[in-house]
Amino acid sequence: MTAAPAPTRWLETAEISSDDSPARGIAQSLREFAALAGLLCRTSFASVMVHGIEFTWQRDSGRPPGAFPEHRTFDEHALSGDGLFEVADARRDRRFKSTIVFYAAIPLRSPDGRTFGILSVLDFAPRELDRREREGFAVLGRQASSQAELTEELLRLRAKSDAAPDTAYLENLRQLEMLHRNTFEQSPIGIAYADREGRFIRVNPAFSQMLGYTPAELENIAIGKLTYEADFGHNAAEIDRLWRGEIDSYSLEKRYLHKDGSPIWVRVTAALVLDETGAPNCSVGFLEAISDRKQMQEALEHNRNLLGSVISDVPVAIMACDRTGQMFLSNSAAVKLFSIDTSAASGDTSGRYKPRVEVFLPDGVTRVPIEQTPLPRALRGETVSNVELILAEPGGKARTTLGSARQLLGPGGECLGAVAVAQDITERKEAELELERTHKQLLDASRFAGMAEVASNVLHNVGNVLTSVNVSANLVSECVRDAKVAGLGRAAAMLKEREKDLATFLTMDERGRKLPAYLTQLAEHLQGNQKLALKELAALRDNIEHIKETVAMQQSYAKLCGVSEIVAVNTLIEDSLRMNAAALTRHGVSVNREIDGSVPAISVDKHKVLQILVNLIRNAKYACDDTDRQDKQITIRVNAVARRIRIAVIDNGVGISPENMNRLFRHGFTTRKTGHGFGLHSGALAAKELGGSLTAHSDGLGCGASFTLELPIEPAVDLAVGESGE
Repeated sequence: MTAAPAPTRWLETAEISSDDSPARGIAQSLREFAALAGLLCRTSFASVMVHGIEFTWQRDSGRPPGAFPEHRTFDEHALSGDGLFEVADARRDRRFKSTIVFYAAIPLRSPDGRTFGILSVLDFAPRELDRREREGFAVLGRQASSQAELTEELLRLRAKSDAAPDTAYLENLRQLEMLHRNTFEQSPIGIAYADREGRFIRVNPAFSQMLGYTPAELENIAIGKLTYEADFGHNAAEIDRLWRGEIDSYSLEKRYLHKDGSPIWVRVTAALVLDETGAPNCSVGFLEAISDRKQMQEALEHNRNLLGSVISDVPVAIMACDRTGQMFLSNSAAVKLFSIDTSAASGDTSGRYKPRVEVFLPDGVTRVPIEQTPLPRALRGETVSNVELILAEPGGKARTTLGSARQLLGPGGECLGAVAVAQDITERKEAELELERTHKQLLDASRFAGMAEVASNVLHNVGNVLTSVNVSANLVSECVRDAKVAGLGRAAAMLKEREKDLATFLTMDERGRKLPAYLTQLAEHLQGNQKLALKELAALRDNIEHIKETVAMQQSYAKLCGVSEIVAVNTLIEDSLRMNAAALTRHGVSVNREIDGSVPAISVDKHKVLQILVNLIRNAKYACDDTDRQDKQITIRVNAVARRIRIAVIDNGVGISPENMNRLFRHGFTTRKTGHGFGLHSGALAAKELGGSLTAHSDGLGCGASFTLELPIEPAVDLAVGESGE
């Protein structure tokens, strides 16, 4: 890095002679003003222009001579106003067409408005001065203005003097010396002079306070004694190169030892101070405390590594690009899912979003152009949520993805880029398809077998019929003495402002800070969901296989149904009683019929109604049998209300406790030890499919119960068909 290089135009001998040491001190002071401004404002370049003479300073010593950026257009705008002139990003300012991106300057003027020059700082990256930098820059501007005014007076007086300087000239020199001393003492940046042996000659208060010493305590102390051991070698080598004339200046970051022994990070920019003959007199260093920045960098690096680990390991594809479409982030899941080639051998260094997969709509046929995928759409300002796409890698298996994308906006609402996330839902979709196929099989079996619940409900209802058949077979065997009847078999048995200022965002913005904590919780939650989904998928597959086996077993017992037919309600009642007649007789339960003769015939799926009624009568028989009453009775009451038929099955059995009333129709709930809890649940579902309802009432234990089946007289819409056709 370069401190105080040669000015754009050296002071001519007619203005200040080579043996005029006070004048050389003025030139040195102007160089120091440029260096102080650059260090204070943390820019790569700084300049002081006084009476057409420019003194420049720059950090990068590797730049060739004459490489200082041209900033005349910026200076003209700054000089046209008063006070601080600042351009945060010249790329967005139509007034400027330059490689300079950031520029700030203060005109150097006298109290009466005369302009002496300008103090400016510039850089190739966008930024803004903070409050402390603006205040310090303004102080330097006022001090530089005073020195420029005294320089003008000095040159004027020297032009009038042919020999010895007059009293006014000497007075101005004293004022200049005092101004230089005040600048040294009051500078917010540390300044230190050292001799050839590396001992401090003089330091200002800012530097001594930085290390916890007084200026007097640091005099004659060797730089190496206060340098952190690990940094000593590099620092000593740079000092040696400086004094040997190999470099004009150097800049480095090193650690000094505070008086309490703790290390202090400092940025040092140093150059030689020449005497009247041009020989090195001493070295001067400008020192800026950067411990806070170092700690921030370490914290930022830690958070960046943590965030990187979370993003890399999360089982969801994450991709991000800047506002030009250049990809700067793609985690391992994204690389795998989109077949992104991250190797340098790929030959494509554009960084554009170019997945090596073909993208299709969910139909698997319609291609989707790259510019219509979520990430490019979000970059254009669209909000993309839960878009399902199919990715097909040549020669590989097609994967189904669910993706969302958002535009990344800066604090001022400007577009910084876009981020997209995508989840591979192939296994879930396959499970859904398998479930849909199985469901269709169940629906088909239900259509042909006359059952809405093939897996459990049919088993229970068929079991009721088989029990009645078994009882009838026993009665026949008593009549046919020598007949041997083999026992009937028994049947048993569900889911991707600013890459470059990303660090600032993560560390300074409220939102970015929350971001890494908002970015670790962002990563545990997403893994638990994955384990649960895999577990449920495995269970689902087992259940599907079980359902298939159940359907296969029940098809041999199924009866054609699913067709509505006009049937008399009285016929349905008598058929259901006939199927339970043997059991009713055996348990001594009498049946009382209260059927309104004016009830019309209804159009209904006869077999579903029979299943419901057979189950209700059978439950009523068990309720009566569980009591000690001698007058066990079931009443069948039928009437018509508002184009609907009500069939009530009433018993005088054990009744239902209030706490069980809300659980009667739940799958698996039963109060009988040998019950399965299928009957009432399947009956309620069947009634709903028929467009009706099944309800229950009881005044409590010992008070009996009534179950009411309500059906429409007109045919009901087949709800199952309606649902499957969506």
